[in-house]
Amino acid sequence: MQMPHIQISTTDAKLGVQTERPPMEIQQHDAEIYTINNHVDTVTISHTPMELNVDQTEAFHAANLVAPLRSAQEFYAQADVTASEYTSKTVRQGDQMMDIANGQSAIPHIARENWAPPQKEANIGYMPASLDQTVIDFQSGDLHVDIESAMPDFNVERGGADVHIPNWQLNPYIEQKASIQFDVVGGQVDHTL
Repeated sequence: MQMPHIQISTTDAKLGVQTERPPMEIQQHDAEIYTINNHVDTVTISHTPMELNVDQTEAFHAANLVAPLRSAQEFYAQADVTASEYTSKTVRQGDQMMDIANGQSAIPHIARENWAPPQKEANIGYMPASLDQTVIDFQSGDLHVDIESAMPDFNVERGGADVHIPNWQLNPYIEQKASIQFDVVGGQVDHTL
């Protein structure tokens, strides 16, 4: 004989939660900036001029470009030398002419000396012939810059911030109720008793 037994079935309860999360709001007000004093920067500039001296006296002299007084002095000095040379040449040729009495023929020699043109020389030259004939003196200048910086004075009034944080909400609810059920399984049960 089979004994009846009881079968129990249960269902768990289920809870649900509905949430509301509204956003936070922040409003920032602008800051106010006021200039109280706007000072002016001061810039001071001073300089010492540079100096360049070029002396080309000797270079001009080498190119035969001389001042009139110096040219006259050199001409008279050369004329004095030329006169002395001519006098000594004339005396020498006179001595040679006196030797004719001794049987020497000085006239052809004197004629050749007086009538033969001097040989000309042609060369390529540069003016000035050397850089040493030009004297260059350079003294550098100085430049001084002095800046006095003046900062402006500011007054700043901060703008506050408005912050609004709404409350979050949780709404719980029951999705499924709990239940229990009993059943008799197997065998025959007299329900009339």
